[in-house]
Amino acid sequence: MPEPLDQKTINDELRQWHYWWLVVFSLLLIITFVYYLPLRFLHQASQDTEHHADTHVLPVYQETYDIQQGLSVDL
Repeated sequence: MPEPLDQKTINDELRQWHYWWLVVFSLLLIITFVYYLPLRFLHQASQDTEHHADTHVLPVYQETYDIQQGLSVDL
């Protein structure tokens, strides 16, 4: 017959799971925000400068009342 677990044992086991969950989640956040996102932004910025250097196209901005069709954002 298995022995009943007391509350202290249960709390100790949960605390260990909680600790390792925090460690893994922290590593995921560190990898995402310190390594992956800056690398992706730099890669995208280098592609944008190469693309705009060839075409020399400037973005076109229109007033809200000029837009007849499509999506418009009014800031």
